[in-house]
Amino acid sequence: LKVLFQMRDRGFPSNWVDRFVHCLGIYPTGTVVKLNSGEVGVVVAVNHAQLLRPKVRLVEDAMGRPIIRTKSIDLNDKGFLEREIVGVVDAKQLAEMGLDPAKYVDPHGDD
Repeated sequence: LKVLFQMRDRGFPSNWVDRFVHCLGIYPTGTVVKLNSGEVGVVVAVNHAQLLRPKVRLVEDAMGRPIIRTKSIDLNDKGFLEREIVGVVDAKQLAEMGLDPAKYVDPHGDD
């Protein structure tokens, strides 16, 4: 996404980039994110109305412990508005955590 934004209006028309990002989302499905609560989650669905507030399956609690019975939360729901994404977990961190995001994402889009 960063490269696309850099090439906006030079390599790609800006409206194409905007439409692509809207379809894909800022945090595409399968992205592992860190929340301001300290929890870690895997994005399981993009919220097209609020790209910064996807549906996330929590996989690690605020203390860094794996969550055995994972649950999905919609960051756009009233009960979760205090939670925000503060970063993305990179590949090196994923390897250290032993976390496979594909394990938490339903390929059929059902959650």
